[in-house]
Amino acid sequence: MRNPAMPQLANGPRRRCLRALAAALCLAAGAAAAMPWEALTRAQQEALAGAHDRWSSLGPLQQERLARGAERWQKMTPEQRARVEQLVQTWKQMTPEQRAQARQRMRNFQQLPPEEKQKLRRQYQEFRALPPEQRQRLRQCWRRRLDGAPADCQP
Repeated sequence: MRNPAMPQLANGPRRRCLRALAAALCLAAGAAAAMPWEALTRAQQEALAGAHDRWSSLGPLQQERLARGAERWQKMTPEQRARVEQLVQTWKQMTPEQRAQARQRMRNFQQLPPEEKQKLRRQYQEFRALPPEQRQRLRQCWRRRLDGAPADCQP
């Protein structure tokens, strides 16, 4: 018997739309399924060897991010790989508070308008082009400024 509170679905476009929506939801749910270690390529497994023992305990999204990272790793030059390894070591040496601050700075950066992000990237490249001694002086000056001391920080 037909429930009067539930409108009858038309057989036409509305029903097809609902079927398509249901199919999309099923696909999206499947995309979040765990990825078995054996599904990784040999190159990905080599890059992620350190995560092998805990792979099955990682969430599907984390597995996917790591698999994509392993693909990027394979495409990097030796110089790029050395830079990434240096950044990983720096991250490991940071305290939990420093890591939280870094994550917050990244979230703040991601919320900036594109032109502001570009400006900051350009300024960072200019900073990196300075001699190491000059960069160190600027860092010290900026720290004094953060501590409330007046400082004119010019390169």
